Amino acid sequence: MAGYRRLIAAAKDAGFQFASFVEGASATGRCLYLRHDVDFSLAAAVELAETNAALGVRGTFFVLLRSEIYNLLSPWSVERIRDLERLGQEVALHYLEPPGAQNDELAGRVRGDFETVCREVPTLRRVVSWHNPSERLLRLRGEGTVGGLVNAYSTAFTTESLYLSDSNLRHSVEALEAALANAPTRHAQLLLHPINWVVGGCSVVDVLRGPGGTLYAIASTGCGRIESTRRGSRRGFRTRSSMASYGTGGPQR
Repeated sequence: MAGYRRLIAAAKDAGFQFASFVEGASATGRCLYLRHDVDFSLAAAVELAETNAALGVRGTFFVLLRSEIYNLLSPWSVERIRDLERLGQEVALHYLEPPGAQNDELAGRVRGDFETVCREVPTLRRVVSWHNPSERLLRLRGEGTVGGLVNAYSTAFTTESLYLSDSNLRHSVEALEAALANAPTRHAQLLLHPINWVVGGCSVVDVLRGPGGTLYAIASTGCGRIESTRRGSRRGFRTRSSMASYGTGGPQR
């Protein structure tokens, strides 16, 4: 995870302090909201959290209640969430919108999912990020909260902040480093998916295959464990510069 460590170092060198989404606009100084959407593996999330702890930074890990890959409420998964918190990280809700959902149902659904997870994880932070958001959800940027939870896609964390993402491995480590070094805003949100950095690769296909081509099969079982991918070298995120444009426009998914 050398590339990941470089990004954290770049953020520190740029003068960013690592803040909680709960603090939001009240956070003083130059603040970076480090966000980790756990789309595939809680084990990968814990490994990245160990790196965060070693580097002395705090991130927020957004977990899926309705994942088709891992069972968030299983005893094993709940213990991994406790591991994240023991490592000084925060855990919040990554919301998956059901097909055909209507705007007037959203707040109740978000609140209901939050309360369901809280029964097993009472320390869950009152923050929500969208999983593969529709244009309809992205248009809710003006809503600072949804269902009583801080909206990580609100204008405070996107259009009014520098928004950077590793989604679909669009950008190189160098491009992300440069964006942090030249951030035009006081606040920034940096979305880094654990699986991209723990498994590594030059493309999404590389990440899903993992070393030896094992990750996809393991993730598909829903057990969330990736230990067998640790054999062999870790390529990490690509380092060759790519064409990239960063600013304070809308978020990438």
